Amino acid sequence: MKIALSLDGRRTVEASPAAPQNAICPTCGGPLVLRVRRGMLGGRSYFWRHASTAHRGCENRNNPITWKRI
Repeated sequence: MKIALSLDGRRTVEASPAAPQNAICPTCGGPLVLRVRRGMLGGRSYFWRHASTAHRGCENRNNPITWKRI
């Protein structure tokens, strides 16, 4: 996911190189870790991921994006 809550829960934090390493899931309140994915052309994509075994039932964990066909 791209947007999470800060650890104090008062503001939203977008996943980026300047973001803190830890945050809170806005859906379930579980702990998140900042991750980075490297693309084939050297680009980087930052995103939040749930901690390894935390809150497995969270909607954002298993279905992060809803696709629509036009």
